[in-house]
Amino acid sequence: MNSVERVKAICKERKIPIARLERDLGFANAYIAQLRKGEFPGERLHSIADYLGVSVDYLLYGEERKKEPAAPKGSELAGRISILDADLQKQLVEFVALAQEHPEIAKRHLAFAVGELRSASQGR
Repeated sequence: MNSVERVKAICKERKIPIARLERDLGFANAYIAQLRKGEFPGERLHSIADYLGVSVDYLLYGEERKKEPAAPKGSELAGRISILDADLQKQLVEFVALAQEHPEIAKRHLAFAVGELRSASQGR
């Protein structure tokens, strides 16, 4: 079963007219019926998956695919932070905690600090 057939089957099971799905997602009338290869363009596949409350993997393969766990985001950053002295590490941890409460202030101060450090690195 291809992704188009799977979408049709889900809609039939849930009693969702294909025309309603197309209208709600802003697709042309009979768009789904006109797909010859049985595949949706990527962004439309995501829209349909969200609309139906299923994953893109389910629409593509009929099952949830197990993915290899990605390296934790920020692992490179964590490695770079670990080489800093303990006082600076503590300040960065506190900065991150406070930045969650006041992100706009944190962005301004961080931009200023980066600019100052860049200037110092360039000998200005």
